[in-house]
Amino acid sequence: MTDPVDTRILAAGFAFPECPRWHDGEVWVSDMHTGEVSSIDPRSGSVRVRFRVPGSAAGLGWDDVGALAVSMTDRAVYRWDGGEPVRHIDIRPFSSSRTNELESDRRGGFFVGNVGFSLTKEPPRPTVLVHVDADGAAVVVAEDLLGPNGMAVSPDGTELVLAETFADRITRFRIDAGGELTDRETLVQLPPGTRPDGIDRDASGGIWYAAMGSAVVRHVDATGVEVESLTASQPAWACRLGGDGLLYICTSSGLDIAELDRRPGRVEVADPLSIGRNGQRTHD
Repeated sequence: MTDPVDTRILAAGFAFPECPRWHDGEVWVSDMHTGEVSSIDPRSGSVRVRFRVPGSAAGLGWDDVGALAVSMTDRAVYRWDGGEPVRHIDIRPFSSSRTNELESDRRGGFFVGNVGFSLTKEPPRPTVLVHVDADGAAVVVAEDLLGPNGMAVSPDGTELVLAETFADRITRFRIDAGGELTDRETLVQLPPGTRPDGIDRDASGGIWYAAMGSAVVRHVDATGVEVESLTASQPAWACRLGGDGLLYICTSSGLDIAELDRRPGRVEVADPLSIGRNGQRTHD
């Protein structure tokens, strides 16, 4: 007997959707397998491919000029202002591994992570987190991170939470006035093998997180205590709260290339208010 599904499918036909973001009333996602960046109307589910980056697409953000998108394989951040995307920042000086997530610092700059090692050839090893300011200057702001992945910044820009996938933990930092990270602490240490991936922060400081290979998306409060969970239709890899209060979840059946060519990826949506403690519905 399978667990009940708490989501509905908003849009399908992606290969491996990742890094969902809410922007101008729409849900934006990267397709890691195709390099496409798309926006989705949250009411109709209609999908519009906006642009494509070379190689694998990942983290998304915006600045005063346009959209920002990571190319994992180029190890660079591209900017798109409506025409052809152009290379904005080269991350290769900071890491020899794939670049992955990008998160706005809410001050005109952004944080960029990287995997830190070859997923198919090496064991996990520590890597760094990079901050890029509004002028394009890039510096390392945190070291000794095991798979820095999903990120979320508090509305006032003073706190960063980060999923360390291969340490099975969610880490919290304070962000000082200059964009430096301080007061590093483990918000929650998860069971071995959980591998938290894409995350988001709610208004009260709680964290929603998706775990690699699991269809269950979990919610912990600001102290790290789990308060609820929900189940998607297939493995969930990232999640984001929309401006409409709904939770948008990127799902795909796995990482097998042959399977991804069949485009199994979906963007699913759930109403957190309809999910009670431990995933039991409180209303329909």
